Amino acid sequence: MKVKFIFLVIILIGLVCIFNSISKNADGLVFKPLEIEIGEEFTNVQYNEPMYVLNYLIEDVVGNTEKDMIIIVGAKENITDTYSWNIDIVIYDTTQNTFIKCGLKKFEGNSPKLQVTDFTGDGSGDIIAISENEDLTKNVRIITITNGECKEIFREKDNKGIGITGRFLDGFKAHLTAKKIKFETDLDLTDKKENYIANGFYDEAGRVIADNKEITTSNFTNVDIIEINEQSGLMTKQRIKGFDNLDILDQITITWKYEDGAWKMKEAYGTTPNLQR
Repeated sequence: MKVKFIFLVIILIGLVCIFNSISKNADGLVFKPLEIEIGEEFTNVQYNEPMYVLNYLIEDVVGNTEKDMIIIVGAKENITDTYSWNIDIVIYDTTQNTFIKCGLKKFEGNSPKLQVTDFTGDGSGDIIAISENEDLTKNVRIITITNGECKEIFREKDNKGIGITGRFLDGFKAHLTAKKIKFETDLDLTDKKENYIANGFYDEAGRVIADNKEITTSNFTNVDIIEINEQSGLMTKQRIKGFDNLDILDQITITWKYEDGAWKMKEAYGTTPNLQR
């Protein structure tokens, strides 16, 4: 009797494992994902160099209500490295048993993450991939699938965000310009006066004496997915950098929505009154 009981338990465990390895959709059709593991070499699609599975997700992105596999792959120096380059997204269409290679450009970074949500407002899922640069800023790509082909709607150039530039002026001031939105303003920096003098950026008379007078903007320091009128959008943060990476003049928060084939800025604001838009 005890032997029979043990035998039945083994059978039940086996059945549970089988049912957990496959899933069924609402029509009862069996979904069979690829047998891949994060970290292993990806050989299902041909590349010019060895590519490794960095992450994957199971969602419908082809638009036929069947679940697909979204696989993010990349080249790396050592198999244990978290940093990868030539990162690409491959979609495995489980109904057609075919692969869609997206061919992303200039995408690299640490430990990319995947999510599926509707950025285009067409009711279908789009793919967002976010990796982290070595300076801890974010690298974002967004892909939509149309007629079985990838379209990159958030590209490398979009990671520059609002792109504020400027120069330091005598009198502990800075002039900022954002050409993309035709906006410019002056910042009063007298609250940084003592620090600037101590570090040799300004003299006691308020004249700029540092060689580097240019003001730049970081890439995204933070990226969040938000909802804007029943459609997914992005909320990004960027730092306005002064004389060096530790000299943060302000942080800009921007909300973006994809409309008419382009990313439109819906709101932008900083921590100072001069940087409200």
